[in-house]
Amino acid sequence: MHIIYLAGIGFVVGLVARILMPGRDPMGIFMTTILGIGGSYLGAYGADYFSIAPQGTWQAFGIALAGAFVVLAVYKFIRNV
Repeated sequence: MHIIYLAGIGFVVGLVARILMPGRDPMGIFMTTILGIGGSYLGAYGADYFSIAPQGTWQAFGIALAGAFVVLAVYKFIRNV
């Protein structure tokens, strides 16, 4: 159930990160979802590893959003180089 929860949050986080990320993003909704899920996993497991925020809180959502920003920034860097 934890994986399904992170996938749902990842979809929302990916959309929010894409909206807030400056610059032009020619990727589609599928790639946005995949990168959002990846960022959500990155943020969730990072928060769990460092014991920063418990799952299901606003802090965890913020950390997942930060993870999605990192994944989107890396993707944009790789695609533009």
